[in-house]
Amino acid sequence: MPLTLSILKFNEGSPAATVVNGMIRVRTTTDVPPSGGVSLALAPVVPNPIVSHAQIAFSVPGGGSGSAPARLAIYALDGRRVRTLVDGIVAPGPGATRWDARDDGGRPLAPGIYLCRLEWRGRHVERKLALVR
Repeated sequence: MPLTLSILKFNEGSPAATVVNGMIRVRTTTDVPPSGGVSLALAPVVPNPIVSHAQIAFSVPGGGSGSAPARLAIYALDGRRVRTLVDGIVAPGPGATRWDARDDGGRPLAPGIYLCRLEWRGRHVERKLALVR
């Protein structure tokens, strides 16, 4: 049965739909590539909304000098950095970390909308996330 999509709308990124062997595949520029060339990317936070813990996957590209400083942090909507998850030299390629929905002082954060931001060599990518209790 042929299926035609006239509108494809997602919350983040710039999705591109392709049909491969009869299957619709959607890829956004913010996806973490499973293999091959690695780009600066931040995967969707899982789960989202977050109740108590979340897994955050990311990737940083290789460069002429190999490893480079990177920062992965959680920000409140007013711009305050509330938790730093990664801050230092990161090897090129995929990585992941877990967040316990707490701030840098170990206090549980209030429910709300937050931003997860990955910074590397003057570039950045962000994801929105919701925290519920």
